[in-house]
Amino acid sequence: MPLNLYQIQTKYRDEIRPRFGLMRAREFIMKDAYSFDTTRENSLKNYKKMFLAYQNIFNRLGVKFVTAKADSGAIGGSHSEEFHILAKQGEDELLVCKDFSANVEICPRQEPAMDSVLEPKSIEEFATLNIKSIQELAQFLNSAPKDLVKILFFTSQDEDSKNKAFAVLCLGDDEINPLKVKKHLNLQEQPLLANDKTVKEITGANPGSCGPYRLKQQIPIYLDNYLKNKGNFITGANKDGFHLKNVNPNRDFKVKAYGDFCFAREGDLSSTGLPLKKYRGIEVGHLFYLSDEYSKKMSLTYLDKQGKKRFVEMGCYGLGVTRTLQAVIEQSHDEKGIIWPLSIAPFSAHICLIDPDHSEVLKALEELTALFKQNSLDYFTDDRKERPGVKFKDADLIGLPLRINLGARDLQNNQIEIYIRKTNVREKISLKELADKLPSFLSNLQ
Repeated sequence: MPLNLYQIQTKYRDEIRPRFGLMRAREFIMKDAYSFDTTRENSLKNYKKMFLAYQNIFNRLGVKFVTAKADSGAIGGSHSEEFHILAKQGEDELLVCKDFSANVEICPRQEPAMDSVLEPKSIEEFATLNIKSIQELAQFLNSAPKDLVKILFFTSQDEDSKNKAFAVLCLGDDEINPLKVKKHLNLQEQPLLANDKTVKEITGANPGSCGPYRLKQQIPIYLDNYLKNKGNFITGANKDGFHLKNVNPNRDFKVKAYGDFCFAREGDLSSTGLPLKKYRGIEVGHLFYLSDEYSKKMSLTYLDKQGKKRFVEMGCYGLGVTRTLQAVIEQSHDEKGIIWPLSIAPFSAHICLIDPDHSEVLKALEELTALFKQNSLDYFTDDRKERPGVKFKDADLIGLPLRINLGARDLQNNQIEIYIRKTNVREKISLKELADKLPSFLSNLQ
C-alpha cells in the first residue's frame, strides 16, 4: 500500500426504457476504483488525487460542471462528493454559491437572523371547516404560507424504535427533508410519514386539523431552526374543523430540539453566508471516503511497523463513461441536434460533398483529407447522392464540431464553405486559407 484497483466494464440495469433522451439505458460502461491505504491521512490524500483527476477529466471535456457535497447513501462512509454536468433536464437539484455547492438532499442553510421575541398571547380557537392544507388556511386568513406553521408526523423505521412516532414543525412554505431528520436524530433509516390512523391516534383529529397542543399521546416534538424566537403560532386544534391562534413553544408544548430539518432553497443563505443559486445537473461521478467501514466488516487488516494489526483505510470512486457522453449531449444541443465538444466528438470534421461525382469536388476532397491527416484530425465524409438540404440537416443532427461543404459552384471561385456547429458561423475561404486558419478554427471549437 498505497494500492488503487480499478476496472472499466460494461454493466446492466433492469430499466424498462431510458428515463429521458439517452439517459439510463439498460447497458452502460462504468469506471469503478477502490483505494487502500494504511492511514486516514494517506487515504484522504488519495481521495484528493482522485478528486483532482476527475476535475481534470471534466475540464478537458470542456463542459459546464459542478462538484457538490452529497449523501453517502447505502454505500456509507464519512463523506462523499458528486460531479454533475449541468443540464436543464438534470435529475438532481444542486444549490451553489461561491466556494460552496451541495446536492439539495443534504444542503444546509444558515440560520436566519434572530427575530425579536414576541409577547405570548392567549390561545384562541376558531372554526376552519373543510380547510385541510396550508394553502387553504393561508387563503382563509388572507395571509401567506410563509407566515404560518405546519406540523408533520413521522414514524421511525429503525429496529430498536420501530413505528415510534415524533413530530416536526416548520414554516408553512418550507418542505421537511427526511434525510436531514434522519441524520439529526441519528436514525439508521429514513423516517416515514405517519399514516392517517396513526396521526388520529396521536392527536385525536384527522390530518389538516392537527397541532402540537394537547396531544393524546406524548411524543417528541422538533422545530426547524427557522422557528427559533418565533411564537404565537397558528396550528391545528387537534379537533376536526378547528384551529388555534397564539400557540407558543415551551409554554403550550415541549420542544425536544431545534435543528436544520428542511430543504434549502434558492435564495437561502449557505453556510458561507452567501445566497444559494439553483441548478439542475446529471450525476456522472461520485467519490466516497469509506474510512475503515468495510475493512472492519471484511476483517481486511495489515501489520504496521510494530507488527500490530490495523484496519485498512479505503476509498471508492465511480465514473459513468457512457453516462458522461449522454450528459454532455443533454447539456450541449439545440433544436437541430447534438453539438459535440471537440474533445469527445466521434469525428472532428464533417465533410459534405454537394456534388459527389464532380471531378473538382473529388480533387478538393483529396487535398482536404491530406490536410486533415497532416494535422492529425479525423473526419467523416458524406458522399451520398442526396440533396444538399438533406445532408445539412443530417449533419446538424449528428453535430460534429466542424463542417466543410465542398460544391462545384464554390470551387469554381476557389472557395469552400466552413460551418462551425457550436456558433452557427459560416465562412467561405480557399483551401489555402483553411490550411493557415485551421489552428484558430480548432481553438474556437474547444
